[in-house]
Amino acid sequence: MPSLKTVGIAWYRREDWEKIVEIMEDRANLPRSFSLWLKGAQQALQQIERQGLVAVKAHIDPQSFPTWCRDRGLNVNAAARLQYANLAARDHEIEGGH
Repeated sequence: MPSLKTVGIAWYRREDWEKIVEIMEDRANLPRSFSLWLKGAQQALQQIERQGLVAVKAHIDPQSFPTWCRDRGLNVNAAARLQYANLAARDHEIEGGH
């Protein structure tokens, strides 16, 4: 089996940030502002790319994400965000989007 060359990263839109924080069960672990989150996320993207991997932004919609989690028996938290991002990366590879 080939090694994964694509890494998913949970991604948010500025206009969704307040709602994202509201719906997440682990909101206390999220950065206090979108700007702080974005700074950390951009650093993570750079680190992924320095490793020779492709980063896929898995946009999380605060309207549909809780339902996506519930349908899979997941809590609305970091573990679910990671699973969502990993699925986006896998789909990207399957579609040949290296």
